[in-house]
Amino acid sequence: HTHTQTKLSLIHLIRYLAGVNEVLVSVRKTEENLIRLKKMRGSQANVASGPDAGATDEDKIRAQLREDIKNFSVQVNLLGVSPADVPSIAELNVLLDTRPADSRTEDI
Repeated sequence: HTHTQTKLSLIHLIRYLAGVNEVLVSVRKTEENLIRLKKMRGSQANVASGPDAGATDEDKIRAQLREDIKNFSVQVNLLGVSPADVPSIAELNVLLDTRPADSRTEDI
C-alpha cells in the first residue's frame, strides 16, 4: 500500500470506530431507559423462548458488534497495522464489556 492509501484507510478506521462508539452509547441509553420504564410500571420482564431466550436486545447488538470489531481487526491487520496498536479498538472492546449496573437485573 502507498502512504496515501494507508492514510485513507486509517481515516476510515477512525470514522468506523467513532460510529461503533455512537451505537454502543445509544444502545446503552436505550436499555437504561427501558429498565427504568419497567421499574416505574412495575412490570415483569418479558419471557423469551427459543435460542435467544434470556438475551436482551442489547446483548444481541453487543454480540454483533463484537463480531464486527473482530472482523474489522482482521482487515486492519491486513493493512499492516496491528490491532493492538490501535487504542480505539481496545477502548471499544472495553465498552462492549461494560454494562450499566442494573441492565441484567430482572424484575421478579
